[in-house]
Amino acid sequence: MIRINLLPEEFQARKRKLRISPHWGFVVAAVVGFLLLLSLLTLWQRSHLNRLEMEIRQTRVEAERQKADLKLVRELTALKEKILQRMQVVEQLNQNRTRWIEILTALSQSVPEDMWLVTFKEKGTGTAAQAQIQGMCFSLKPIALFMDRMEETEWFSRPRFAFARRVAVPDGMAYDFEVVADLFSYEKIFFAHEISAEQKDLKEEKNSRKGKG
Repeated sequence: MIRINLLPEEFQARKRKLRISPHWGFVVAAVVGFLLLLSLLTLWQRSHLNRLEMEIRQTRVEAERQKADLKLVRELTALKEKILQRMQVVEQLNQNRTRWIEILTALSQSVPEDMWLVTFKEKGTGTAAQAQIQGMCFSLKPIALFMDRMEETEWFSRPRFAFARRVAVPDGMAYDFEVVADLFSYEKIFFAHEISAEQKDLKEEKNSRKGKG
Protein backbone atom coordinates (compact mmCIF):
# COMPACT_ATOMS: atom_id res chain seq x y z
CA MET A 1 0.00 0.00 0.00
CA ILE A 2 1.26 3.38 -0.91
CA ARG A 3 1.15 6.00 1.89
CA ILE A 4 1.10 9.62 1.01
CA ASN A 5 1.89 12.28 3.65
CA LEU A 6 -0.51 15.15 2.95
CA LEU A 7 0.91 17.38 5.81
CA PRO A 8 2.62 20.56 4.78
CA GLU A 9 6.41 20.43 4.74
CA GLU A 10 6.84 22.76 7.77
CA PHE A 11 4.77 20.38 9.93
CA GLN A 12 6.67 17.44 8.65
CA ALA A 13 10.01 19.10 9.59
CA ARG A 14 8.69 19.97 13.11
CA LYS A 15 7.59 16.38 13.60
CA ARG A 16 11.03 15.17 12.63
CA LYS A 17 12.57 17.56 15.16
CA LEU A 18 10.45 16.11 18.02
CA ARG A 19 11.87 12.64 17.52
CA ILE A 20 14.22 11.57 20.41
CA SER A 21 17.47 9.92 19.62
CA PRO A 22 17.98 6.53 21.27
CA HIS A 23 21.33 7.80 22.74
CA TRP A 24 19.44 10.10 25.15
CA GLY A 25 18.26 7.08 27.12
CA PHE A 26 21.83 6.19 28.04
CA VAL A 27 22.48 9.76 29.08
CA VAL A 28 19.43 9.83 31.34
CA ALA A 29 20.37 6.48 32.83
CA ALA A 30 23.88 7.72 33.49
CA VAL A 31 22.55 10.87 35.21
CA VAL A 32 20.16 8.84 37.36
CA GLY A 33 22.95 6.43 38.28
CA PHE A 34 25.22 9.32 39.19
CA LEU A 35 22.51 10.82 41.41
CA LEU A 36 21.98 7.45 43.09
CA LEU A 37 25.70 7.14 43.63
CA LEU A 38 25.79 10.62 45.19
CA SER A 39 22.87 9.67 47.44
CA LEU A 40 24.62 6.47 48.56
CA LEU A 41 27.86 8.37 49.15
CA THR A 42 25.98 10.97 51.19
CA LEU A 43 24.31 8.25 53.27
CA TRP A 44 27.65 6.55 53.86
CA GLN A 45 29.27 9.84 54.93
CA ARG A 46 26.40 10.56 57.31
CA SER A 47 26.72 7.08 58.79
CA HIS A 48 30.47 7.54 59.16
CA LEU A 49 29.92 10.97 60.75
CA ASN A 50 27.40 9.52 63.21
CA ARG A 51 29.87 6.80 64.15
CA LEU A 52 32.60 9.38 64.68
CA GLU A 53 30.31 11.48 66.87
CA MET A 54 29.50 8.39 68.93
CA GLU A 55 33.20 7.61 69.35
CA ILE A 56 33.85 11.21 70.38
CA ARG A 57 31.13 11.01 73.02
CA GLN A 58 32.52 7.71 74.32
CA THR A 59 36.01 9.17 74.42
CA ARG A 60 34.77 12.16 76.39
CA VAL A 61 32.96 9.89 78.84
CA GLU A 62 36.10 7.78 79.24
CA ALA A 63 38.20 10.91 79.73
CA GLU A 64 35.86 12.14 82.45
CA ARG A 65 36.00 8.72 84.09
CA GLN A 66 39.78 8.69 83.98
CA LYS A 67 39.84 12.21 85.36
CA ALA A 68 37.69 11.06 88.28
CA ASP A 69 39.94 8.03 88.80
CA LEU A 70 43.03 10.26 88.71
CA LYS A 71 41.47 12.57 91.27
CA LEU A 72 40.71 9.59 93.50
CA VAL A 73 44.29 8.34 93.16
CA ARG A 74 45.63 11.77 94.12
CA GLU A 75 43.33 11.92 97.15
CA LEU A 76 44.38 8.44 98.25
CA THR A 77 48.05 9.34 97.77
CA ALA A 78 47.64 12.49 99.85
CA LEU A 79 45.84 10.48 102.55
CA LYS A 80 48.64 7.90 102.53
CA GLU A 81 51.26 10.64 102.95
CA LYS A 82 49.36 12.11 105.89
CA ILE A 83 49.11 8.69 107.54
CA LEU A 84 52.83 8.08 106.99
CA GLN A 85 53.65 11.48 108.48
CA ARG A 86 51.52 10.71 111.54
CA MET A 87 53.17 7.32 111.88
CA GLN A 88 56.59 8.96 111.70
CA VAL A 89 55.58 11.47 114.37
CA VAL A 90 54.31 8.68 116.63
CA GLU A 91 57.46 6.64 116.01
CA GLN A 92 59.63 9.65 116.75
CA LEU A 93 57.73 10.32 119.96
CA ASN A 94 58.15 6.70 121.04
CA GLN A 95 61.82 6.84 120.14
CA ASN A 96 62.29 10.11 122.05
CA ARG A 97 60.45 8.68 125.05
CA THR A 98 62.70 5.61 125.09
CA ARG A 99 65.72 7.84 124.54
CA TRP A 100 64.90 10.06 127.48
CA ILE A 101 64.25 7.10 129.74
CA GLU A 102 67.71 5.76 128.91
CA ILE A 103 69.31 9.21 129.30
CA LEU A 104 67.75 9.84 132.70
CA THR A 105 68.60 6.32 133.83
CA ALA A 106 72.24 6.82 132.83
CA LEU A 107 72.25 10.24 134.50
CA SER A 108 70.81 8.95 137.78
CA GLN A 109 73.35 6.13 137.86
CA SER A 110 76.14 8.68 137.42
CA VAL A 111 75.17 10.79 140.44
CA PRO A 112 77.43 9.98 143.42
CA GLU A 113 76.54 10.31 147.09
CA ASP A 114 76.34 13.76 148.70
CA MET A 115 75.12 15.25 145.39
CA TRP A 116 71.66 16.09 144.10
CA LEU A 117 70.62 17.45 140.74
CA VAL A 118 68.45 20.54 140.39
CA THR A 119 67.88 21.06 136.66
CA PHE A 120 68.54 19.23 133.39
CA LYS A 121 68.20 21.03 130.06
CA GLU A 122 68.82 20.03 126.48
CA LYS A 123 70.27 22.68 124.19
CA GLY A 124 70.41 22.30 120.43
CA THR A 125 69.25 19.36 118.34
CA GLY A 126 70.76 16.48 116.42
CA THR A 127 74.53 16.23 116.50
CA ALA A 128 74.78 19.65 118.20
CA ALA A 129 72.64 18.64 121.20
CA GLN A 130 74.12 19.39 124.62
CA ALA A 131 73.07 18.60 128.16
CA GLN A 132 73.18 21.40 130.71
CA ILE A 133 73.06 20.00 134.24
CA GLN A 134 72.90 21.98 137.45
CA GLY A 135 73.14 20.53 140.93
CA MET A 136 74.50 20.94 144.42
CA CYS A 137 77.00 19.08 146.59
CA PHE A 138 79.04 19.61 149.74
CA SER A 139 82.47 19.31 148.10
CA LEU A 140 84.12 19.45 144.68
CA LYS A 141 85.16 15.80 144.66
CA PRO A 142 81.65 14.44 143.79
CA ILE A 143 81.54 16.77 140.78
CA ALA A 144 84.70 15.20 139.31
CA LEU A 145 83.36 11.70 140.00
CA PHE A 146 80.05 12.65 138.40
CA MET A 147 81.79 13.84 135.25
CA ASP A 148 83.89 10.65 135.04
CA ARG A 149 80.78 8.50 135.29
CA MET A 150 79.03 10.56 132.63
CA GLU A 151 81.96 9.97 130.30
CA GLU A 152 81.54 6.21 130.74
CA THR A 153 77.91 6.20 129.58
CA GLU A 154 76.75 5.96 125.97
CA TRP A 155 74.71 9.15 126.14
CA PHE A 156 77.21 11.75 127.33
CA SER A 157 80.62 12.76 126.03
CA ARG A 158 83.15 15.48 126.80
CA PRO A 159 81.60 16.61 130.10
CA ARG A 160 83.07 19.95 131.10
CA PHE A 161 82.90 22.02 134.18
CA ALA A 162 80.98 25.29 133.73
CA PHE A 163 81.10 26.84 137.21
CA ALA A 164 80.88 26.12 140.93
CA ARG A 165 80.10 28.61 143.66
CA ARG A 166 79.64 28.28 147.38
CA VAL A 167 76.18 28.99 148.68
CA ALA A 168 74.59 28.86 152.07
CA VAL A 169 72.22 25.95 152.85
CA PRO A 170 70.35 25.07 156.06
CA ASP A 171 73.03 22.49 156.99
CA GLY A 172 75.94 24.82 156.31
CA MET A 173 77.74 25.59 153.03
CA ALA A 174 77.46 23.78 149.71
CA TYR A 175 78.51 24.14 146.11
CA ASP A 176 76.10 25.16 143.38
CA PHE A 177 77.59 23.84 140.13
CA GLU A 178 76.88 23.38 136.43
CA VAL A 179 78.21 20.73 134.04
CA VAL A 180 77.83 20.76 130.26
CA ALA A 181 78.23 17.66 128.08
CA ASP A 182 77.57 16.60 124.52
CA LEU A 183 74.38 14.59 124.28
CA PHE A 184 74.39 11.59 121.97
CA SER A 185 71.52 10.57 119.73
CA TYR A 186 70.62 7.06 118.59
CA GLU A 187 72.42 7.71 115.31
CA LYS A 188 75.64 8.75 117.02
CA ILE A 189 75.48 5.75 119.36
CA PHE A 190 74.90 3.39 116.43
CA PHE A 191 77.81 4.96 114.55
CA ALA A 192 80.04 4.67 117.61
CA HIS A 193 79.12 0.98 117.98
CA GLU A 194 79.93 0.39 114.31
CA ILE A 195 83.35 2.03 114.68
CA SER A 196 84.02 0.08 117.87
CA ALA A 197 83.10 -3.20 116.18
CA GLU A 198 85.36 -2.44 113.21
CA GLN A 199 88.24 -1.54 115.49
CA LYS A 200 87.71 -4.76 117.44
CA ASP A 201 87.74 -6.83 114.25
CA LEU A 202 90.91 -5.11 113.06
CA LYS A 203 92.59 -5.71 116.40
CA GLU A 204 91.63 -9.40 116.42
CA GLU A 205 92.87 -9.80 112.85
CA LYS A 206 96.16 -8.11 113.74
CA ASN A 207 96.64 -10.36 116.79
CA SER A 208 95.81 -13.40 114.64
CA ARG A 209 98.51 -12.45 112.13
CA LYS A 210 101.03 -11.96 114.91
CA GLY A 211 100.20 -15.40 116.31
CA LYS A 212 100.74 -17.01 112.92
CA GLY A 213 104.01 -15.17 112.47
